[in-house]
Amino acid sequence: MSSVESSLKKFSEHVDEYLWVQLQCCEEQILKLTGTNRVEDVSELLAEMNSLLDQFYGEYEEMYELYRYRMFIDPVTGSITIIQGEEIDVDVRLWAELGRTNDWSEDDDLNEDGEDEPLDE
Repeated sequence: MSSVESSLKKFSEHVDEYLWVQLQCCEEQILKLTGTNRVEDVSELLAEMNSLLDQFYGEYEEMYELYRYRMFIDPVTGSITIIQGEEIDVDVRLWAELGRTNDWSEDDDLNEDGEDEPLDE
């Protein structure tokens, strides 16, 4: 029985190594994306990456949620924002509500009420 367990462990290590290499390749492709990529191509790449992440993390759903990719398309400009994880989602929703699609400029901030206003200097 221990020889079977040893073989399974070795196989599992090879699978993990293969998935890790594939994840790195996909991440490199994501980093190379430009504004000229079609939505369909970006969507397909992110779906492939999420599938690999799902296989890699398996039963650890929290880790999958932390690293999975999503895509936000600005309805006005058509620009694509790639989102990884959950933390950024709050900002993207807020940007969409405020009609913003880019990072905050240096002189912008949110006050305590969540209203967009310049910083007092």
